[in-house]
Amino acid sequence: MNWGTIVVIALVIVFAWMRFGSVPDLTGVDLRSAIILDVRSPGEFSSGHVERAINIPVMSLQKDSMEAIAKKEQPILVYCRSGTRANNAVQTLKEWGFTQVYNLRTQSNVESVLR
Repeated sequence: MNWGTIVVIALVIVFAWMRFGSVPDLTGVDLRSAIILDVRSPGEFSSGHVERAINIPVMSLQKDSMEAIAKKEQPILVYCRSGTRANNAVQTLKEWGFTQVYNLRTQSNVESVLR
């Protein structure tokens, strides 16, 4: 097997993990009180989103506005198109002291968890 093939296979595995990676275990999390945070662009949000979702693009997240929306210990379910922007948002929210922040990666993952 040549290096080009190995690189392609590695990229496919990484993409599949990012796209279809496992959803965090939310056992014991009060999903009824959870904030659902869609960190996609307003255009992506307007094309369809999870019911109850709040749209704040990842680049527009601000500590003060998040503290006005959610308590530090309140569950926050974050999603985007592939999980990359959601991961960035989760890291930021954790740095700001939010303790129950979960990257659900995609809209379909959030919808399946909320069923």
